[in-house]
Amino acid sequence: MKTGYLRMSWFARPNDLVGGWCVMPVDEPPSQGVPEVADFTTRELAEHIAKLHNDWLAAGHGRLSFNLDAMAEGVRLAKEMVKDREV
Repeated sequence: MKTGYLRMSWFARPNDLVGGWCVMPVDEPPSQGVPEVADFTTRELAEHIAKLHNDWLAAGHGRLSFNLDAMAEGVRLAKEMVKDREV
């Protein structure tokens, strides 16, 4: 998912390409070419995801930026933890 989508309102929409419901970063169906932020879901779940995200935005969190180096370090540490459990 593109980071910019986190700063946009999300919409529950019927998926007019494969059926079911999805969550979109624009108020358009997937056939318009914008990638979904969540797919293969029910209407209720899509509406719930969109509401949670939009409430998060309303609380002022849409200005967050991500430190990709810190995220990569977190992934590396998580992989090490999994590897240690396999031994």
